[in-house]
Amino acid sequence: MKKTEALRVSRKAHTGIYDRGQYGYVFYSPAYDHKPNGPQTEVHGHDYWMARSKRTRCIVEVALALMGYKWDDYHFETEAAISDGYTTQMDMMDFCLRRLTKD
Repeated sequence: MKKTEALRVSRKAHTGIYDRGQYGYVFYSPAYDHKPNGPQTEVHGHDYWMARSKRTRCIVEVALALMGYKWDDYHFETEAAISDGYTTQMDMMDFCLRRLTKD
């Protein structure tokens, strides 16, 4: 699956971010990265920006799984992307793909 299609499918599999009052902000993400239409899990963030960051990472991880990458590889790359300051889905995806395809 190509990058744009994988991101589109991944975005559809995630809900928007909801304010749950005392529980912070939540969104729903696929429980398994390689099954975007399967069961979902609730992901919490203590504020909107934390939830947004987690949602971005989840979207990118599902897209990378759909492209055929293994969790052991892309999980650490998305962590590195966050540490390096990449905050948008496309920037994070490009960063991860550069590192995953580097030989």
